[in-house]
Amino acid sequence: MAYHKLVKESKIDMTFSGSTVIGCYLYQNRLFCCNVGDSRAVVGKNPSGRKWKAEALSIDHKPSL
Repeated sequence: MAYHKLVKESKIDMTFSGSTVIGCYLYQNRLFCCNVGDSRAVVGKNPSGRKWKAEALSIDHKPSL
């Protein structure tokens, strides 16, 4: 129903539209991460206390990969 309403009432080109989601769950000092689509989860690390680094927790799901 929502899809049909979008198609009929909006001017959005749905040809290249999609959706993405990232879920992260912290359990007993462990982080679980999952993703769908071209979104990426990252975490900031600062082990030396000097310079922050970004580390990817997921890989984008996109046709070029």
